Amino acid sequence: MKKFLVFFLLGLLLLIAQAIWRMLFPGWRTSPEFLFILVVYSGVNRNPFIGPILAFCFGFMTDSLWGVQPGLTAATYTIVYFLSRLSGRRFYIRSYVYQVLIVALMTFLAKALVWFILSTLDSTADLGAVFWTTVWRQMLWNGLFAIPVVSQLERMEQRVSEDYAERFMGSFGEW
Repeated sequence: MKKFLVFFLLGLLLLIAQAIWRMLFPGWRTSPEFLFILVVYSGVNRNPFIGPILAFCFGFMTDSLWGVQPGLTAATYTIVYFLSRLSGRRFYIRSYVYQVLIVALMTFLAKALVWFILSTLDSTADLGAVFWTTVWRQMLWNGLFAIPVVSQLERMEQRVSEDYAERFMGSFGEW
């Protein structure tokens, strides 16, 4: 429960940072999605019961600020959580190359899923040009910011773990 609350509050801070980024650079068509990186990290490292709840909550919060269709980002984040969970069991997450690749790949899959859902909802809209011109930028942003965000998330998880005090400070009262 402690880790859930810490990562939920961290998600709120990342949502605020993402909103500030979008306000500082409004002319840019894409910006890094810090919450998306947290969802991919959760899929690779978190437990399978609390992770989907976090992913859905983060997607719902993102939908409430920037969502096109209500619930679309929440569903996408939850699906990305399970996809990254499947891929995270097979690869070594500590590698920076893997962090960039998995976040970029999950970004592509999430944007393709959103494009597919939106194009089936409104078949008259031509979303292909908008989608394909912005998806590579989004992959680049998320891939570049994956390294610092994931390294900070790993440090945060290490600090929150119950045995952190014993591993680095030793047991109190033992000489």
